[in-house]
Amino acid sequence: MIKSLTVPQRTRARVGARDLLWLAWRQHRWVILSGAVLVAVLCGYMLSNEAGIVPVTYQSCGPLCTELFGRFPEQSAAADVQLWLATGFGGLVGVFWAAPLVAREFEQGTQLLAWSQDVSARRWLVGKVVVLAVAAVGFAAVLGVVAGGLVGRLASGDPTFYSAFSGTRFEASASLQASFALFGFALGLAASVLLRRTIPAMGVTLVLFAGVRGAVSLLRLHYLPPIQLLVPVGGNTPVATAGRVILSWDMVNTAGQVVTAIPANCMLPGTYTEAVMNACLVRNGILHNLVVYQPADRLPTFRLIETGIFVVLAVALFAVTWLWLRRSTVRGTR
Repeated sequence: MIKSLTVPQRTRARVGARDLLWLAWRQHRWVILSGAVLVAVLCGYMLSNEAGIVPVTYQSCGPLCTELFGRFPEQSAAADVQLWLATGFGGLVGVFWAAPLVAREFEQGTQLLAWSQDVSARRWLVGKVVVLAVAAVGFAAVLGVVAGGLVGRLASGDPTFYSAFSGTRFEASASLQASFALFGFALGLAASVLLRRTIPAMGVTLVLFAGVRGAVSLLRLHYLPPIQLLVPVGGNTPVATAGRVILSWDMVNTAGQVVTAIPANCMLPGTYTEAVMNACLVRNGILHNLVVYQPADRLPTFRLIETGIFVVLAVALFAVTWLWLRRSTVRGTR
């Protein structure tokens, strides 16, 4: 007599967060590893340049330092290129990591398989975002730390003329670089969900990332009201300190009005030395210069403000992506 065998039925457990994270890592590990290699190479490039910079000021440098500071412009120019590459990392993340993420699923028609009854579109997306965004922000923070060290070394080598407020030097910060990467990823993801085409999403991400970065950079010197200081013509002023950025420097007459042009009689031959020129200006009633500037000690505050701007933009883009994806997917998915 043959006994019948009863096989107990097993209900498949719901896909957990750990499973989604592991799947995201398996699918995108080569992208993440290639990003790690890129960051390591760029960091090594910046560290090698930083190692050749000796922090000696021009004021204390004698004739024997000519050779040292003959090399300084080359190191400064190389640093500008390195900083430009570092600050563009967030754009690369947005264009090549985030923009194809959802658009590729729609183009290949695999979203129906990826967003099955076990894994909804939103849960699937969260797993991808956590793995990729965390990696991108971490890599960007490392770049920011190394770039900040390079800028600090250059500023100590030439404290009067090398201001960290300028251009990509301002962006040499771990918090700023992390916020750029987060914003770039959120922007690329939003473009991916809204456009559903990889190439257009990548193009829009690149243009908007560059445009927003450029627009915000025009505002950064005005996050706080600048300091205004009246400086006697020919006199010393505490504004001439290392690291500050001067927004304007105008001549002011005795009535407190800005003088836009040097008086004609001060432009005659024989008035080209500084002392003679200053005496001529005083005779014409121009007693002061109005200096409008941002002091060097505001740099950390300005960086924190700009970090907050990009974090808020990233959160807003993530919210748009989440709501749009929820609206566009099939009813009943979790």
